Amino acid sequence: MTDFGNIPEYGPYSLLMSIVRASITPLSSENWASFAGSDILDIGTGNSYLPHLLAKKGAVVVGYDKSPTQIELARAHENARSLGIEYVVATPANIL
Repeated sequence: MTDFGNIPEYGPYSLLMSIVRASITPLSSENWASFAGSDILDIGTGNSYLPHLLAKKGAVVVGYDKSPTQIELARAHENARSLGIEYVVATPANIL
């Protein structure tokens, strides 16, 4: 897993990202339904499976990452478009 604390643009956000990912990823399949209708921003998404899991449960997902290569790979997933996942090249400083 990426150590976001060592990336200058992400440093201030690394603790928040760790908390968010730790609180979402371990959920059991029964709890994923609670994300239906939620708006989710996946920070530092990379080529992650997380947006797909959330979108399949009805969440509206935007994933962003500073790496154009990772975003390109994420967009290339066969179901990314059909699930309506939006991928954006950005950092915390320029996402808004």
